[in-house]
Amino acid sequence: MTQPDLPYARHGSMHSRHASYSGARAAAPLAGSQADRILRFLREAGPRTYHDIADIKALPLATVCARMNWLAQRGLVRSCGVVQGPHGAKREVWETT
Repeated sequence: MTQPDLPYARHGSMHSRHASYSGARAAAPLAGSQADRILRFLREAGPRTYHDIADIKALPLATVCARMNWLAQRGLVRSCGVVQGPHGAKREVWETT
């Protein structure tokens, strides 16, 4: 059975390709709603870092990064500064456009 190409379908065993395809299909309906939740949160709460959003909205950091990248590519959010994180690392602050 041939499956459509997805960005997560990489080389590997048939089982891993199936798992990647199944995971991508399962995540697809959530992507829009997660991006919408993040965008509404930023509009209401004001500028935040990825870590702030992940902690407050109880989403994995990787999910927040992916959704924020999607929002930024569409011009819905933009970087508005940098703050220092708890261990000295710089964290970018984001706001809605």
